[in-house]
Amino acid sequence: MMKKWGMQVTGLTVALMVSASAFAESVARERLTGEIMASGIAASGKTSDGLENANRSGSVFGGGVNYSYDKGADHYKIAISSGYYTYTDDKRDNRWSNSVAGSYGRDLTSDVRLTGLASYTSQLLTLESSSADQTQVRARLSYSPGPHRVRVTGGWRWRDYRDLPDKTGNGPVAAVDYRYRIDSGRYLSMAARYDKIDSDEDRRDYRRYIVSGEYRFRPGPKTSAAVGLQWRDWTYPHRPIGSDVRHDRSIAPTFRVRHDFGNGWSAQLEGIVIDRNSNANSYDETVKRAVLTVRKQFEM
Repeated sequence: MMKKWGMQVTGLTVALMVSASAFAESVARERLTGEIMASGIAASGKTSDGLENANRSGSVFGGGVNYSYDKGADHYKIAISSGYYTYTDDKRDNRWSNSVAGSYGRDLTSDVRLTGLASYTSQLLTLESSSADQTQVRARLSYSPGPHRVRVTGGWRWRDYRDLPDKTGNGPVAAVDYRYRIDSGRYLSMAARYDKIDSDEDRRDYRRYIVSGEYRFRPGPKTSAAVGLQWRDWTYPHRPIGSDVRHDRSIAPTFRVRHDFGNGWSAQLEGIVIDRNSNANSYDETVKRAVLTVRKQFEM
């Protein structure tokens, strides 16, 4: 009798555990957040550094809203942002850049997720253009066993050039990145990326490779920091230099420090030194750039 009673209790316990697990998986989790930010930029460069950053001093003011919805194995995200970029250099026009992005992810197993991503950005500063509207679609496969995370991403981009009306460009982008969580607050990451653009205007065509590494750590309970190294190599197939074509490369150490003050307020200081070399000597330069950003995040 006691044995039978024990078996019934065990069966009831297992049933309750399975039921609780199924209930937990079916519970939806929603989050709506917003932020405002302001950045001050001091930079010494004369040309684009090869990764969509203008080496010009100035400021950025912006904000955005992020919405996420998770239920079981399904994950949805929408992000809307806007920023106003000002430059101290009279040769560079100030610009508004607006962006909307969305993604849907599906957990295939406890460690594997497949995600589709789409975005549109207006007046984007790119390697080949000072103002372009870009549409991008990508697919990403993530594998995250224990402290490891590997992601493989591939997609396509379409660009309409505002600085060259009636001209467009498009091309693929592919990337792989790896992150290892050493312990709480400490991470080691590496990434490699390839992208290219083929344009109606041949001089804007390019092929680019990027490899980077970064170490993140927490020097204090409210402070995070990172040091890294970036290597870039890109060519312009239709810009002849003697018997060759234009070929640029750069290597750049980076650092980043962020402090959280509480109540959603934070400040971040970033620095980078870019040693750039080109077979077109006028593009050889060493760029120093520092960015100080103050940010306020809030739940909505």
